[in-house]
Amino acid sequence: MIGSDPLLNPKPSLSQRAQRAIDLLSWGLPAIAALCSIGSGATAISGQNTWAAALGIAGGVAGASGIFFTNWASRIRDDLLAEARSLGSLGMSMANAALERMPPDF
Repeated sequence: MIGSDPLLNPKPSLSQRAQRAIDLLSWGLPAIAALCSIGSGATAISGQNTWAAALGIAGGVAGASGIFFTNWASRIRDDLLAEARSLGSLGMSMANAALERMPPDF
């Protein structure tokens, strides 16, 4: 039980700058993959097959990297939510304990 409690055993967290960079990459890389895909189609239509292939490969790499960073950002958010939920639960249990100790006619 202690191993899963985010207050007693918190996971190391990243800096705010690192979290913003991960968020930016998780949104930006799929957008870059989409642009590469559009560019690949446009260059294939114009007959520049080498450029079309290069853009297609770059789009695939950007999309795969975007999936990695999206997963990482999701795990960061899940850890932050678990910590906030645990802290809220602790506050509620402390408030309930204080209410139980109060005299009934207070």
